[in-house]
Formats: sequence, C-alpha cells, structure tokens
Amino acid sequence: MDFTGATGIHHPSGAEKRISHSTTATRTTSYGGSNANPTSPGDGSHIFVRWIPGIGVTEPGSSGSPLYSPEKRVIGQLHGGPSSCTVADSSKADYYSRLSVSWTGGGTNATRLSNWLDPSGSGAQTLDGIGAAPGGNFSISGSITTSAGVAISGVVVSNGSASATTNASGAYTLTGLGNGAYTLTPSRSGYTFSPATRSVTVNGANVTGQNFTGTAVATQTYTNGTDVQIRDNTTVNSPITVSGRTGNGQATTPVAVNIVHTYIGDLVVTLVAPDGSTYVLHNRAGGSTDNINQTYTVNLSSEALNGTWNLRVADQANADIGYINSWSITF
Repeated sequence: MDFTGATGIHHPSGAEKRISHSTTATRTTSYGGSNANPTSPGDGSHIFVRWIPGIGVTEPGSSGSPLYSPEKRVIGQLHGGPSSCTVADSSKADYYSRLSVSWTGGGTNATRLSNWLDPSGSGAQTLDGIGAAPGGNFSISGSITTSAGVAISGVVVSNGSASATTNASGAYTLTGLGNGAYTLTPSRSGYTFSPATRSVTVNGANVTGQNFTGTAVATQTYTNGTDVQIRDNTTVNSPITVSGRTGNGQATTPVAVNIVHTYIGDLVVTLVAPDGSTYVLHNRAGGSTDNINQTYTVNLSSEALNGTWNLRVADQANADIGYINSWSITF
C-alpha cells in the first residue's frame, strides 16, 4: 500500500540525528538507484519517497535507517537513491526496501525479519510502541533535624535527577515528580545522616514524612610536619592523606601554612585537592619579607574530604631558598 507521506530518521554522513519529511504520496516500485522518476508498481519491493526540499534530506550514511508512515510505524529501511544536499530538488528522493517484503525475505532466519520481530508467530500486522509515561505533578517532602529535634537548614536532598534544600525549619519538598521509585540522599558538609538514603515510591499521590536525622561531625586537623626543601626555581609538594570521612569540606576551611624561606615574593603557594582542583593561597606577594606563617580560609564546599591533599610550593626566582616546615588542614 502507499501512504500520504512519510518521515525518515537518520544520521546523514555520520552526523547526529536528522529528521526528513515527505508530504508527497509514496509509491510502490522497484529499486531504481539514482533514478528520481521510477515506474510503479515495478516488482513491489521498494517504497519511493520524495523529500520536502530545504528542511533536510538523506545523504550517504543514512542507509539502513527507518521510514515511518503517518501512523508512526516503521514501513521500510533505506536502500539508496539520488538524494543528497547538493542535488537538484527534483532528485531529493530515496528508495526504501519495504518492511513487508523483508518480513519474509529469503525464507530463512538469516534473511527475514519475522523470526526476530514475531518469534511467537502471532501474525500481528502492526504493533504500536508505548510512549513515555506522562510527567506527574506529585511531591515528596520531609524534614531533617538533629536527634534533639533541632532543624538543620542547608541540607540538599537529591533523588538523582532533582534536588531540594532544607529551609530554616529543616523542611524540604521535591516537586514535579511522576509516578515511580525514587532514592532520596541527603548531604551537607560536616554532617552524617540516618538513614543514609530512603527508597520512596510515588503512586498517584504526594508522599510526606520522609525524614532524616543529621549528626554533626567533629572537625579534625590533619598535619604534615615533615620538612620539604624548597630550592631555586623548583616546585615541591607536601601531601596529607585523608580517609574514613564522608561529605565535603567547609566553605570556610582553615589551612595553616608554615614556610621558612627568605624573600617570600619568590613563592607561589597552592592547595591542591584530591581531584586536582587548585586553590592559590599566596602568589609572590610580600616582596623581601621572610617566612610565611599564616592560616588561610578556603572554600572547599565542592571538594570531597577523602583523598590526598597537597601543599604545592613553587619557587620562581634565584638566590633565596627555604623549606616547608609544616602545614595543616582542618575539616
């Protein structure tokens, strides 16, 4: 049978997905190669489609892609044709092998579709797909407090694709949710939560009472007191390894640095996080002043605690040398 139009979805010349449309009636015919004016019905093995020019057509690389009927059903697979972006509009056309012919193919499993698309032999002529479930407008809500019932604000509760942050009362609400199963995970630097996650199912109604208890984690100070020599025009690192912690650093994380070095204007001092992120603490300031003995405040709220942290010191001039005496980080 012929159709009032058709749509092709394909990857021309290896590009990302493209969609081509035809509003001209398809024609049953034989494969005609580069011929843009086939006779019908021919041997009945192919569907001839003439594309709407100017909105995208097939090209080499589109072969094998599906052709859809106005009912959104696959009716053929691209064999070939004269179509490309550079040919005249009258030649922007293609030949698709008919799915109904490929169904029986050469009569063997390797040459026909029926064994693969209808293995039970139901004989169904069409099978419509199932559209994505419509988005919902349900919510999941709860509160997060300490064991004494004190609200904890600023906790981010995520379901994997969306998140909500607790307010001053410790309450949160995730909105715009469809039916389905969700895993809720709370996080805030300096806290652990019980339970660590909650599994929640939305089924046609809002879900409330998804509460968590937060416990503040006592800060710890990690120190490296091993001297590291700083020579002229060299870069050295002093590591600190943190393990067994959860969450991220604070927005006001103290980093104490003690460097013995004449003429600190030679030095660039950088904190390097485990993921490679860098935070410059001192950048050749201070001129001829000797030694750095200072505590810097660094926003590490995006950095996981566990891993190896490094204090990196680069000497960028001649004549003056020194050493990292010690440094520490507290979170």
